[in-house]
Amino acid sequence: MPRLSAIDRKRAIGRLQAENRPAAIANVIGVATSTICRLWTRFQASGSTRDGARSGRPRVTTARQDRVIYRQHLRQPFLPATETSRNTVNRLVRSMRDRCQALVNANGGHTRY
Repeated sequence: MPRLSAIDRKRAIGRLQAENRPAAIANVIGVATSTICRLWTRFQASGSTRDGARSGRPRVTTARQDRVIYRQHLRQPFLPATETSRNTVNRLVRSMRDRCQALVNANGGHTRY
C-alpha cells in the first residue's frame, strides 16, 4: 500500500479537526481506517504528521562515492561489478590504513592498544 502524501496527511488532519469520522476520511483518501487513526494519534502526540525514521540497512557508500562509481561505469560500461567493488573497497581500506598510520605517527609511534 502506498504511503500517504504530505497533502493527503494534511487533508486528513483537517477533516479530523472538523470532526469527520475516520472511516469516512479513509474512504475518501483510499486508505485503511487504522492508517487515519494512527495519523491522528501521531499528530496529537507530536503536533506533526511528518514521516518518521525507518529502520533498514544503513548506506555503505556516501553520495560522493556513488557519483564516482556512476562515472566509472559511464566511462567503462562493461566493467564487471566485482571489479568496481574491488577498486572501491581497496581505496577505502587504503584510505583507512593511511589515516591509522598518520595517527600512530602523530602519537610518536605508539597506540593505546
